[in-house]
Amino acid sequence: MTQRAEPGSSSVDRLNEALQSMDDQLQELRARFDGQRRKVEDEFQKRRQRLEKQFRSTPFFKQVERVRREVDHQFEQTRDQIFESFGIASKQDLDKLHRKVNLLSRRFGDLSRGPDQP
Repeated sequence: MTQRAEPGSSSVDRLNEALQSMDDQLQELRARFDGQRRKVEDEFQKRRQRLEKQFRSTPFFKQVERVRREVDHQFEQTRDQIFESFGIASKQDLDKLHRKVNLLSRRFGDLSRGPDQP
């Protein structure tokens, strides 16, 4: 007995092949798009870095940086004067005290262990 092909099977096969072809084309387009996107992103990053470097070398930027450092320094001095006038410890004072407390804690620990213990 010969097997008969189902009446719509060749149409289904053609449809499946067409869908597979479209899927392959879509994957290829995605890959090309991703490659182009990466190229554009890389170029944009290079241009941004180049512009940033050029901007940082301008006299305007250098002046702004100098003024910023001066303002920061002035602010710190004023803050320290205010803290001192109210008797508030500065961060540097607290850091010094913290280091001293740590040193004393280590020495106390060494003394409490005794001379024969490591």
